[in-house]
Order: sequence, then structure tokens, then C-alpha cells
Amino acid sequence: MNAFAYGCCSFVKLLPVVNENVFLIATLVKEAISSNASTAQSQEAYNKHFSELTKKYEIAVEKLKTVDEEIASKQHRSAELKLFINNLKSASSEILEFDEKIWNIFVESVTVESDGKLRFKFRNNQEITI
Repeated sequence: MNAFAYGCCSFVKLLPVVNENVFLIATLVKEAISSNASTAQSQEAYNKHFSELTKKYEIAVEKLKTVDEEIASKQHRSAELKLFINNLKSASSEILEFDEKIWNIFVESVTVESDGKLRFKFRNNQEITI
């Protein structure tokens, strides 16, 4: 998969790092459990350490979930845009009627000014007033 095609390169690069972090923390949890089972130690200290590791693990898993969801979202959006672009390419050169999809892709907002003019803000951050 080409990460640049999906606009999610930074998330794709982050994924193995986050995965490794989850794995390392899980390993530490297993080691703590094993050590507690085989070595006499203060249960209060063990419980505190185990609780800290568990909290770190939950945070790491949540981060992994967020990264996975962001990648999936960007891949879905990319697929939608590719389909839309292909549809535009195969359509006639003129748009003869209002197309809600085209509107939503290009226009972020329209503001009616006090003088009756319309200010269009496009998704590429350009604005025009007519």
C-alpha cells in the first residue's frame, strides 16, 4: 500500500512504533505477573507496579486504536475521492445541474454578508465574494 496515496504517511510510519510499544508493555506485565508468582515480594508494591503497567498498556492500546482508525478513515476517504475523480473524468465537460457531491467536496461554507453578497469558503482555504 502506498501511504502517500492515502494521505496517511505519518500514521503508517507511527503504526509499528505504537505496536512495538503495546508489545513491550504487555511483556512487562507478563514478567511482573511471573515474578510475583515465583518470588516473595510486597504485594502492595507489586499491585502499585502492576496498576501503573496496566494504565500504560491501556493508553498504548487506545493510541493504537486511534492510529488504526485514522489510517482506515484516510484510506476510505481516498477511495471515495478516487471514485469521484473517475466519475468526473468520465462525465461530460459541463455540469448541467447542481451536484451535491461536487458542492460538498469543494465548498466548506457560504456566508451571506449584510450587504447581500455571498462569501464562499472553499476547502482549499480560498475565498471569493460575489
